[in-house]
Amino acid sequence: MGLSFDCSAGVMCLMRWFVQWFVNLLPICQQNQEQSTLGQTMPRVLLTGFGPFGKHEVNPTEVIVESFPSLIPIKNPFGRGSSEMSIEKRVLSVDEHGSRWTANEIASREWDAILHLGLCGECTQPRIELLAEDVLDMRIPDNSG
Repeated sequence: MGLSFDCSAGVMCLMRWFVQWFVNLLPICQQNQEQSTLGQTMPRVLLTGFGPFGKHEVNPTEVIVESFPSLIPIKNPFGRGSSEMSIEKRVLSVDEHGSRWTANEIASREWDAILHLGLCGECTQPRIELLAEDVLDMRIPDNSG
C-alpha cells in the first residue's frame, strides 16, 4: 500500500507517515485478530494520542489519531493475499484518568501492537522514545490540576 498524505502540515505529515509505515511493517499474527470485512482475520492495533495540555492549544497527536482510518488494508509481505488491520483509536486525557484507561485496556484485551503518540514541546522533529520511566515528576500540572 502506498503512503501518501498532504504534507503541508510538515511534522504532522511526517508523524502520520511514520504511523502508517509502522502498521504496514506489523507481522500478520493469528492470536489477537478480529474478523475482517474481507472474510479473513485481521491484526488489532491500539493507537493513542493526547488532547491539548499546558501551553499547547492543539496537540498534533490528537489530530493524527482522529484522522487515522479505523481499517487499513495490508498486503501480506509473503505474497499470500491481503487483509485489513483494525485500528482502535483513542485520544487520552492528560491526567490520571487517561493513563488508567490505557492500563485497563492493555490488561483486559489482547493487541498485536500498541502505539502511543505523544507531544514533546521542545522537540523540532518526531522521535522514538526507547525508554519510559514510571516517575511522577511533571514540569507542569496535568489537565486535572
